[in-house]
Amino acid sequence: MAKPVNEKEDKNPNNKKEVNTSTMMIITTGIICIVVVICMLIMYLLIDSSVNKKIAKIAPDEQEQVEEEEEEEEPNLTKQEGVLLDLGDFVLNLADTAQRRYIKVAVALELSKTKEEIEQEKNAPQPKGGHGGEAEAPDNNAAIIAEMDRYKPVIRDSIISTLSNKTSDELSTSIGKEMAKDEIVEAVNGIFDNRRKVIRVSFGQFIIQ
Repeated sequence: MAKPVNEKEDKNPNNKKEVNTSTMMIITTGIICIVVVICMLIMYLLIDSSVNKKIAKIAPDEQEQVEEEEEEEEPNLTKQEGVLLDLGDFVLNLADTAQRRYIKVAVALELSKTKEEIEQEKNAPQPKGGHGGEAEAPDNNAAIIAEMDRYKPVIRDSIISTLSNKTSDELSTSIGKEMAKDEIVEAVNGIFDNRRKVIRVSFGQFIIQ
């Protein structure tokens, strides 16, 4: 009597070869994918490094170009020491609502000189000592201050508007004082239409009562 064939026992060697071949193909494909990913990562790192080097070389040139553009936008302003304009004392009511408070403060502005004024100073004749020498060169700062006298009423009005809108608590702190100075700078700069600018605002006597 013939022995029945067990379907689970597959003794055909060709089937084992096919299984081994499929496994090898999967492993080979996986290795290829890993190698491709590693190569792409290396290429990305090399490209990124090259781009960063180019940016580092370009950045200083762009910074110089920005500085040149800023200088072109303000051709009449100078970075040299400015002219001191004393605006005198201000006695003002503050914006406190609980009780009436007022401030007494002395204000002075340092204003920038224009390029034309700097050129005039450079070209002015130098004074010579001794008898019979040339007369002393005119004080250019005094001429500028005299010119600024016609702006004083408008400047004082801007300062009055700025400080009278502050409370005593705001002006009692160093931060509050600096904020008030910044607002004064902004207000006064608009008066000169960028021909000259406020370099600094100085508070002298500063009393809040």
